[in-house]
Amino acid sequence: MPDAAAARQRFASLTSSAPGAPPAHGTPVKGFGEEAVLERVKLPAGTEMARLKFRQGDVAGSVQVWSKAGDPAAIARTVAAHVVSRLR
Repeated sequence: MPDAAAARQRFASLTSSAPGAPPAHGTPVKGFGEEAVLERVKLPAGTEMARLKFRQGDVAGSVQVWSKAGDPAAIARTVAAHVVSRLR
């Protein structure tokens, strides 16, 4: 992103609902940059998906993990923590 304001705007567009849209999914989480939201979804055939969207300074990003075994949210948290640690 060109600057922190642009990253904040992009993060907001990814994590909040536009007028008239269904509510945004996800739970705010701490420890992953300045802002972060974790979304968990159970899919057919026993697959689970976790998406952690985060913002740190002028960078907005997301980590998405699909898994049949293990906790995809734990994997997404580990990866996001590593990425955010490189941004500080």
